[in-house]
Amino acid sequence: MSVTTDVGAGARREREGDGLAFYLKDAPWWILGLVGITVVMVFSIWYQQTFGHAYGLDSHSEVFQTYWMNFFYIESAVLVMFGAGLWTWLWMSREKTLDITPKEEFRRYINLVMFLCVYTFAVYWAGSYFAEQDAAWHQVVTRDTSFTPSHIILFYLTFPLY
Repeated sequence: MSVTTDVGAGARREREGDGLAFYLKDAPWWILGLVGITVVMVFSIWYQQTFGHAYGLDSHSEVFQTYWMNFFYIESAVLVMFGAGLWTWLWMSREKTLDITPKEEFRRYINLVMFLCVYTFAVYWAGSYFAEQDAAWHQVVTRDTSFTPSHIILFYLTFPLY
């Protein structure tokens, strides 16, 4: 008498619902993170190229205050609120008991890897495009302040590193 087991049945049960394996349940958040960072970076490039050379060369001008310092103030407030909200959510949603199954532990490791991928993607953008153009901005702006269009953009790209 031979005993046959349906190995695929367990895998099918794990994928019930949204069609994803249990460890990819949070993959839409990963994709949303990558798309969100891409949108922010493309907007930053567009804003800097549109208003940087026209209004960002002299920090004493009225238009610099309008286009760049207001941008800086808004991004600072958004970063503080986002950070406070994120850390509050992390604290409130933490696991109270550490009795988890190996399957759940594996899913959390996959989530950690996805988070590190999104973070590395953001650091790549900040370090490749925006940081490399910083020297060019130092050659053309009036260096009477640390607030240049490249530093203002780099501030919110590197703020999570602090």
